[in-house]
Amino acid sequence: MFTTRLGYIEDVLVEFSKGGEVMRMMKMALTGGVLAVCLLPASLSAEPRIVVTQGEEADLGATFSSIDLIQGLIPQALPGDRGWHPANTDPADQLPAFTDGAGMRATGLTGLLNDFPPAGEPTKLIRYDLPLPVDVEEVRVFTGNNDRDGRVFHTYTIAFSSDGGETFSPEIYVQSHPSGTINNTQFNQWRVVLSRVTDTSGRLATRVNSIRFHFYAADNSEGQTRDPFDGVNPYTGRDDGFNAPISSPLIWEIDVFGVPSEICDNGIDDDGDGDVDCLDSDCTGSSECTCNDPFADADGDNDVDQSDFGIFQSCYGGEFGGILTTSPYCHCFDRDYGGQGDGDVDMEDFNAFIACLSGPMIPADPACDDN
Repeated sequence: MFTTRLGYIEDVLVEFSKGGEVMRMMKMALTGGVLAVCLLPASLSAEPRIVVTQGEEADLGATFSSIDLIQGLIPQALPGDRGWHPANTDPADQLPAFTDGAGMRATGLTGLLNDFPPAGEPTKLIRYDLPLPVDVEEVRVFTGNNDRDGRVFHTYTIAFSSDGGETFSPEIYVQSHPSGTINNTQFNQWRVVLSRVTDTSGRLATRVNSIRFHFYAADNSEGQTRDPFDGVNPYTGRDDGFNAPISSPLIWEIDVFGVPSEICDNGIDDDGDGDVDCLDSDCTGSSECTCNDPFADADGDNDVDQSDFGIFQSCYGGEFGGILTTSPYCHCFDRDYGGQGDGDVDMEDFNAFIACLSGPMIPADPACDDN
C-alpha cells in the first residue's frame, strides 16, 4: 500500500554540457529544464535529483557500467510493449543491449525502439526482477544516435516494487530536455545523452526486488523533443503546446546502482549499517519483525509456556549484553521503558515475560504486557 503525493521537484540541478561549457539551472519550470515530477510512495524519498549531460561520451561524466545491479539481466516485456523499430532486427541490439555495459554497437542500431506509439502511450514497457532485495541509490539511462538527431533525447518513467511486481510505487517521470529543444546537424549536434536519477537522502527506494521502466517517443522526426502527450501532461499538469512525438530513442544502456537490503530474519547485517535483522529500522513493520500479542507468545500459539521461554532464553544477553539474534523475534522481548526497550534482553524483560506466563494450552492474557 502506497501513500501518493503529486508535485514538482523544484530543487533539481540540471547540467547541460557541451565542449566543456556547463550551464546550471535551479528550480526549473516546465520550459526551463529537465522535468522531474514524482508520484511518491511511502518507501520513496521526496527529493529525487536528476542530472542530465550530453555531447560526446567523454562529456558525460560517467560511462556504461558492467558491475551494476542489473548487469546482464534480461527484462520481461510487459503488456502493451510495441517491440522494435523495423530496422532493429539483431537480437543483440534489443533487450540484452540495455544491460551489456557496451553502449552503441557497430550496427548503429543498438536499442532502437519502435516509432509511432499513440499519444500518451509508451513504446517500450519492461520490468527487471532482481534475485535479492536492494536499496536503489541511482538509475542511469544512456540514449544516443550516431546521426546526432532527436533520437538522442529520452522520456521515461521508473517505478519500484518490493513484492515481486504485484504492486508498484507511483512513477518517477524523467524528460531529458525541455520540450522544444532541438538536436540536429545545425543545432547542438549531440551524439549521446545521459540522465542520472538519485536522491538527496542517498536512496531512491528501499527493499526493491522489481523495477519497471516505460520509455516513450521523444522526437518529432526533425530533431525537436517534446513531452509524449497531446494536451496536458498528467505527470506535470501542463501542456507544452506541441503535438506528441513520433520518433523513439535508441536506448544504449540502463544502469541501476544500490546496496543489498536488510533481510530481516537471516542473522546477517546485509546492508552494512551495523544493525541486524529486526534491530535495523529498515525492517520496521515487516512481517518478520511484528510482535505477537502478548509479546511473550513467541511461537504464536496463544499461550505463554515453556516453548516460548526457550526462545526467550536464546535471546537473553543480560544487562548491557545487547539483544542476541538467535531468533528474529528477539527484539520483541526487549520490554523496558514501557515497551520501548533499552537495547538488551535482561532481568527486567524476564519479569515482563513471567507476568504473561499462562502455561501450555491456556490462553494468555493479551493485556499482560499493557504498560
